[in-house]
Amino acid sequence: MLVLNADQSNKFFVFIKGLAEPLALFFPGLFHTGSADFDIILDYGLAAIFWLIVSGFVARVGGGGGGRGGRPGPPAPTLK
Repeated sequence: MLVLNADQSNKFFVFIKGLAEPLALFFPGLFHTGSADFDIILDYGLAAIFWLIVSGFVARVGGGGGGRGGRPGPPAPTLK
């Protein structure tokens, strides 16, 4: 939203920024390319990729909810 010059006093902007900053961890400010817009894309993009990898790992270790590739669930009860 900063790259698109969004109004920083807007409540939606403040809400999204409040969600994004803690999730970005140590990535903001990691790179200084000389372009503020590219720095934002690079820093927050790397944070997004990091969380995709972490969530994929957690889903794989946790079984992924028994879906495709996960552990099978208990057998369905039979009606008699």
